[in-house]
Amino acid sequence: MVLRSSSVASDRISPESAKLHGINQSPDRTVINVVLLSDQPGMPATLPALVSVSMRSLSGDRTPIEMRQVRVNDRVSYMGSYVFSPREVLDFEVTAQPTGAPSQEQLTLRYQERMWAR
Repeated sequence: MVLRSSSVASDRISPESAKLHGINQSPDRTVINVVLLSDQPGMPATLPALVSVSMRSLSGDRTPIEMRQVRVNDRVSYMGSYVFSPREVLDFEVTAQPTGAPSQEQLTLRYQERMWAR
């Protein structure tokens, strides 16, 4: 299994897609997407999981990001959003506990990102 996370500025998402997914668009809001990919033959390409995401500022303030499941074309991913300040550096921690998979090991992804405004 592979755990992936990506972010996109909310104002770069089409208004139709933002409305469909309940995203409030603004220059200081980012949408985070998490997906758990299967590497096993015969398994679905993406796997359902219990997903949690938190971000921590350099000052040490930790903030959980509320995630919700999104299903489109037999694929499952998890989406959330957060507000940032330009040039802010944030540490992210993403965990995914697969549900219904043979291996129930929890996967963790940690990374740092510098936020930029348009």
